This record gives sequence, structure tokens and C-alpha cells, in this order.
Amino acid sequence: MSDNLNIILQSELKLFEKSIIQLTDIFVDIKDINLESEMSKQELYYLDTLAVRFSRSFDLFENKILRTIYAILGETGILTSMDIYAKAERLKILENRRAFYSFKLLRNRIVHEYAEIDWIKIIQEIVLAIPTYLSASENLVKYSNSLINNPDYQ
Repeated sequence: MSDNLNIILQSELKLFEKSIIQLTDIFVDIKDINLESEMSKQELYYLDTLAVRFSRSFDLFENKILRTIYAILGETGILTSMDIYAKAERLKILENRRAFYSFKLLRNRIVHEYAEIDWIKIIQEIVLAIPTYLSASENLVKYSNSLINNPDYQ
């Protein structure tokens, strides 16, 4: 791998790992919130924070780390999200590309605020997505580190 791509991947990986810590922290904080009842201002703040952190982390996952990995592996050309997830599935980073496509759609709903009226439903979807997302994130970090430390790609 060129030195530039190695440096880019290392830098992106640090940001990504920090995003995972922040996502995990807020995920723990919201565990006891009852999404079916009236919520306090602080609880709503925590839920908004969860959504923002999920979105940021997911952007790093797909648009930074995976795309840099593919550049390192010599993958060129325009890749759709499904192409990206299919390749990640073949690399054993993801278990289910369709789940990640649904996470992408969820992320888009969050960022573009298409569904303010069903905000609680979006939060419920995030809560359900996080365990699968965190598992894939561990795989992504391991794979990235293996590339960074592999002399064949340096």
C-alpha cells in the first residue's frame, strides 16, 4: 500500500474507533429510557445524541474506512452502497449486506430528517441495529489493522 493510503487509513481508523466509543457510551445511557412513554427534555437529548453518533459513525464506516480499504486493495471505479457491502461481506467484515443497506437508509432518514413524525420509530430501529453494527465495526477494525500491519501493502 502506498504510504499515503496507509496514513489515511490509520487516521480514519482513529476517528472511527473514537466514534464507536462515543456511540457505545450513549447506547448504554439510553438503555433505560422508555420509548413508549412521555420523555423528559434530557431523555430526548440523549436520543438525539444517539442518532447523531450512529450517523457519524456509519459515515466513517462506509465512506471513509471501507472505501480506503478498497483503494488499498486496488478496487477502482464507482461503487454503489450495495457493491461496498457485498465486498465487505466477502471480506468477512459484514455478515449481512442487506442489513447494512437498511442501516444506510436509516442513516439517510436521520441526517435528512425525512421522518420527524416517526422519530421514536427511527430511534427503535437504531437500537435494534446497534448490536449488528458494533459487531461489524470490530471486524472492520481488525481487518484495517491487518492491512496496516501487512508488509505486502506497505
